[in-house]
Order: sequence, then C-alpha cells, then structure tokens
Amino acid sequence: MRHCTMAQAIDVGRRMNAKYTILWHFSQRYAKIPFLSDTKTEDESQKDEKQEQKFNNVCISFDFMRIHLSDLPRACELVPIFESMFYDEWLI
Repeated sequence: MRHCTMAQAIDVGRRMNAKYTILWHFSQRYAKIPFLSDTKTEDESQKDEKQEQKFNNVCISFDFMRIHLSDLPRACELVPIFESMFYDEWLI
C-alpha cells in the first residue's frame, strides 16, 4: 500500500463506490491539515452540487480515535465541526 494525497484517497473511494472513506495517517511533511472543502478530486467537471455530494461520505480520523461502524454517517457530518475546533491546525 502506498501513501496518497487526500484528493487521491477520496477519488479512489468514489471510483470503487465505497460507502464511506475514512482519511487518516496524515503526513508529518505538512504542518497543517488541508480543509476537506478545499480538496479537489481529479474529475473537475462536476457542478457545485455534485462537488458538495462527493464529500458527504468522507470523514477524518486521528490516532487513537474510535468509532463504531454504525456511527460513520454521523462522523462524516462532524468534518465541519472538526475544521472549526482545530482551525489553527488546518490550512488557512
């Protein structure tokens, strides 16, 4: 398994019709975590509505975080809250 960018991971999940894509193990090479809303996949021809839909099944996890599979839909809804809580850690 190789490392990939957030956009690549999201794109792989979309192409394999994954029900959820969980992003974790962020590179120490980058000082900040990119905003998910700023992430663009390879298919840039999508309209804004489609753009919004492509992230509704993506969530972010951190070391030692635990989540029950039945809570994945709620975890995906928490991404904007994580972005607010950890604003200083995200790219500005």
